[in-house]
Amino acid sequence: MRLLYEGKYCNKSLFTVLIMFKRITLFFITFVCTFIGKAQDSAKIVSEEIIYNFGTIKEENGVASHIFKIKNEGKAPLVIKRVTASCGCTQPEWNKAPIAPGATTDVKISYDPTGRPGPFYKTISIFSNGKTGSFRLAIKGNVTPKPIIPELSYPYTIGEIGLTDKSIQYSTILPGESAGKSISLKNNGKKDVLIHIGNTPHYLTVTLSSDTLKAGSTSELYCLLDAGKLKHKGHHFTKVPIYISDTNSRTSIEDQLAITSNYIDDFSKLTTNERKNAPKIALSGTLIDFGIINKSRGLFSKLKKKTTTKFEIANNGKTNLILHSISSDEKEIHLSSKGKIVKPGAKTTVKVSVKTKEIKEKFEGLITIVANDPDNPVQLIKVIAKKEN
Repeated sequence: MRLLYEGKYCNKSLFTVLIMFKRITLFFITFVCTFIGKAQDSAKIVSEEIIYNFGTIKEENGVASHIFKIKNEGKAPLVIKRVTASCGCTQPEWNKAPIAPGATTDVKISYDPTGRPGPFYKTISIFSNGKTGSFRLAIKGNVTPKPIIPELSYPYTIGEIGLTDKSIQYSTILPGESAGKSISLKNNGKKDVLIHIGNTPHYLTVTLSSDTLKAGSTSELYCLLDAGKLKHKGHHFTKVPIYISDTNSRTSIEDQLAITSNYIDDFSKLTTNERKNAPKIALSGTLIDFGIINKSRGLFSKLKKKTTTKFEIANNGKTNLILHSISSDEKEIHLSSKGKIVKPGAKTTVKVSVKTKEIKEKFEGLITIVANDPDNPVQLIKVIAKKEN
């Protein structure tokens, strides 16, 4: 059977194929036009300024801020869903109202330099309907430390030298971040002294504003931690030797500065869905009270070398909980655990022991847990014990 198609005769099967081909072609053209139309109608986030350099700012001047101008170069309204920063010291502020095509909005970024002398580089991620993933901005600069205030108190001592503190704590530090902290020193003696810093770990740089401290004068010890040199995430603890000697003799006094840090994951890059499905750490308790240890129980009570208890770590989230570290800075506390990964809905047990011989009259210590829970990356458990007189 022959049919007439566009002025020509053809058989029925060929006619059917031609009709189907024509319909598919029309559908494809319609789909492409619709896709291009939607792409042309989408929002587009841009900013002429990507990195802002604060230059040199003073720590004592407090928070420094800068406003980035964000523009919508698309055809549809731009909606900024959330803005995150790579560090808690950096706070973003933005208008949550939709930005019309061709219009601009302000994103204010504030940086707190308190306790952070030295160079800094922080990233800001803007999540919107104007770009797949995040639109990245950055701030950088250098913070000069605040001057030593003469009225400072020096409650700690090494010989005749007074110190504002004998420990430095970095609560949290992120991958690639550098952070600096300082301790002030004062020579309360009548003789000049020399100060020398002993060996330090590769990730720390400890310097003195002056290694010769004249009688009655002050100096500053500055500690810079480079997270890029840390080999693993978790709690880090070290003691840095400090030597003080008389300039006119060989007499030397040695002491130590305790330096701790918690190296955590960078959670700023997590998507909303990843945060929703993130692990959630749950502890069976935040206080371990051994009570009175080595309590008199007859002849064999003196043979007891340690007292042991345990606590549990559960994962109430939807993905694996990674325990980067479970540790204590106190030599009196010994910890034992199995594995570093806790599956969703599961739990693990940690044994805690205190060495009886090391405990004097009253003991207080901390256990630090660092994990990949974005809401609670660092958890602390207090340990207390008393020894019978």
